[in-house]
Amino acid sequence: MGFREQWSGLGTGVKILIGLGLLAVIIPLLLILAAVVASFVLGFGDGGAASAPQASWEFDYTATNASSGELAITHDGGDSVDASRLTIEVDYAQHQWQDGDGTVTEGDSTTVEAGPNDAVTLLWERNDETRIMATYGP
Repeated sequence: MGFREQWSGLGTGVKILIGLGLLAVIIPLLLILAAVVASFVLGFGDGGAASAPQASWEFDYTATNASSGELAITHDGGDSVDASRLTIEVDYAQHQWQDGDGTVTEGDSTTVEAGPNDAVTLLWERNDETRIMATYGP
């Protein structure tokens, strides 16, 4: 006697109980699998490493002559940032953020020399991780 014949011989109530039992096992397994996959896809499964701070930045360029000027970069709100982790790239020349107490908070600013067409990138770095915090220029 095959499976089909055995299944047909079972009463409706028994079939419902078997079906519910299978659902009670399969659904939690699928939910657990989906949660594990989603955690890695969304970046939650990266070993618990802290992410880059979330902050907004303001740029204010003042020309000193036709080919150069000063660019003031100001922390405009959000998370405080360790100044030693901030690097400012001005057309591939690198500058460190200058901050007296070592922590960049809202209202803190630094100034770099830049030309009117220079690309400026504010980078946050930790170990071998680099994130672009803000950009200015063409």
